[in-house]
Amino acid sequence: MKKGILFVTLALGFSLALTLLWALGDQNSSTVAAPLAPESMGDWDGLSVGAPTVISSTGKYRMWYQGRGLSFFGYGSSLGYAESPDGVTWEKYAGNPVLEPGESGEWDSAYRGQVAVLEEGGTYKMWYSGGTFSPPWQVGYATSTDGLEWEIYSHNPVMEAGAPGSWDEWEADGPTVLKDGAVYKMWYYGCTADYSECSIGYATSSDGVNWTKHAGNPVLEATPGGWDESGLSFPRVIKNGATYEMWYHSDGKIGHATSPDGIVWTKYAANPVLSEGWDSAGVGLSTILLDDDTYNLWTSSGVDETRGIGYFESSDGILWTQPVSNPLLTRGEAGVIIDAKYNHNDVDAYSLPNTAITITVSDGGAVKATISGVTDGGGRYASWKHTEDWTPGQPAILPGDTVSATVNGYSTIIETVGEIDVQVHNDTDLVEGTIHAPWLAPDSLAVLCEVYTETYKPYLDRDVPADGGSFQCDFSSLVDIVGGVGGKVGYLEPDGDMVSISFTAPYMEVFYGTRDGVGGIYSPGHTFWLTVTNPLGDIKATAQVSSTIDGGWWGHGFMPTWTGGDCCNWSPAEPDIQPGDWVYFQSDDGYENQVRVGEIYGTIDVENDSVTGPIYATWFTDTLEVWCHPQTFWPPEYRQSSVEPDGSVPYYCEWQNPTGEQDPWDIQPADKVMVHYREPDGDQVYRMMLASEGAPPVYYNYLPSVILND
Repeated sequence: MKKGILFVTLALGFSLALTLLWALGDQNSSTVAAPLAPESMGDWDGLSVGAPTVISSTGKYRMWYQGRGLSFFGYGSSLGYAESPDGVTWEKYAGNPVLEPGESGEWDSAYRGQVAVLEEGGTYKMWYSGGTFSPPWQVGYATSTDGLEWEIYSHNPVMEAGAPGSWDEWEADGPTVLKDGAVYKMWYYGCTADYSECSIGYATSSDGVNWTKHAGNPVLEATPGGWDESGLSFPRVIKNGATYEMWYHSDGKIGHATSPDGIVWTKYAANPVLSEGWDSAGVGLSTILLDDDTYNLWTSSGVDETRGIGYFESSDGILWTQPVSNPLLTRGEAGVIIDAKYNHNDVDAYSLPNTAITITVSDGGAVKATISGVTDGGGRYASWKHTEDWTPGQPAILPGDTVSATVNGYSTIIETVGEIDVQVHNDTDLVEGTIHAPWLAPDSLAVLCEVYTETYKPYLDRDVPADGGSFQCDFSSLVDIVGGVGGKVGYLEPDGDMVSISFTAPYMEVFYGTRDGVGGIYSPGHTFWLTVTNPLGDIKATAQVSSTIDGGWWGHGFMPTWTGGDCCNWSPAEPDIQPGDWVYFQSDDGYENQVRVGEIYGTIDVENDSVTGPIYATWFTDTLEVWCHPQTFWPPEYRQSSVEPDGSVPYYCEWQNPTGEQDPWDIQPADKVMVHYREPDGDQVYRMMLASEGAPPVYYNYLPSVILND
């Protein structure tokens, strides 16, 4: 193999925006081994390696590659470095990874990878794909004097995604860059917001930082009915004499195209030019060096243990052969990490896919329970899906317990489960609290906060003192936290394991109908002052109550006495809550809320096991979510519906024809039916109805008219 003169990087066979992976980081170096297996530490690239970029510089081949390891934060992809004297025998850099995702809140906080590298006058220039946990994906820039320590450009991204409705609205990344005379030229791929079309674009720059997109983008598109009709991605371009050559990726294969100017392209008629790697696997991200008359290509491929980075070569860039036994560079040791979710009494473990695993929970050396199973195709084993498999039974995981896991010769251990105090602030979208794990001091810990929405919304607060340190996760630019939204907070031990608790954002509840009362979901240990008024503001009753552990209907908080709760000792007496009333909530930590009671009607059909009716809460404009369920047994069989708040469209719930895993409910005349709606901010208003009576609509305006006389 001759030394390279020109280089180019070919792309990954997947889009970051389509897959969320559990990965990243070193792990599992605790001093006490888990039972039945020696302790083994996983590597930062213990799950996979791929996406190589190779250049020839200072008499050696230099490779930057993407590695994935186990972690509870991020996509798991960091950038590593390796060197080779001949392009075949590679040695990984001991200080890997050399580039990791950005800090929380930065545009590239989830991912930095899929790089293009140029070396000019002793400076390495890198263009990389980056993004958060949701689109758009864009291009950033970094420089280095040695290819190992990188300085991130302060005004990234240098290539931004397009405007709404444009061909590259969701992605403008996967760059390849070459310098042609005094001009930097970039080809990248872009996708529409629904990923129905992915094409190749072109841009130019005089300094590699300020880029101008070609007005006629995209310059290469998929061929309808062709092998690449699913879309084009990750172009890689070289200039060979007066001709530009491009290799592009589609559906795990590589196609070839040529151009006289880098703008007007002609696809090779017999594409694709590379349909598979080794072991009949598809072809992932690749890199090419052109050595005089030989094209040298490093790519990712393989199956299971043969997955890794290998080598092909060609005399024309069209017909490729494997002159070596692939792969040449493989993943490190996988290891295993665990998440002990102590307020739910379950454990999640992550390792290689389809691998036998055993989890043990102990207390002071005495085993509380064990569970054994097999990780799924993504490498996860979740004990909550297999609670019946605990022996002798599902344990109560408490602070101070020990949790360990053993898998395929690897083991890890949380020697002591710590404690996490958390508060969620709906008004500021902050999740904050304290960590109590003094045995890990003086180390600082990273605290991971997650909010459960349709897309993954994490926040990582680094450098939190282990002994009573405070953390704060600011979601104000990420998601609007409303009442009832769930999430999780966990601290990451130095070896990668996590101790976590789940939370529910605070919300308040008002009950009326056959039973009256108030409740709320809130962190325990707080005093609440409650006031119920009529529509005119006249006080009907007041009360004081404390939020307690598991005191609410669905978690910490408080609930009416008729549900088994402690709320409330009303003064002067329990109020008769009616539509139009206001209920005010105030706690000792400054939390304030108010709920206006809407009118819920319901016609109950006992014979057909259904309930329907309008809801009037005309101060809202958006469609409201509605739930119907029995109050007479637990857990209740919920049915979900929706309603217009002006009464124009009623809700409808029925139990006679269940779907999926739902159970039927044969409504009896003496049963109590509960219907509640959720306000846009998460608060909930319930009406309880006797099945034999219901609450048939009465069409009148229940709110009083107020006349002001001058």
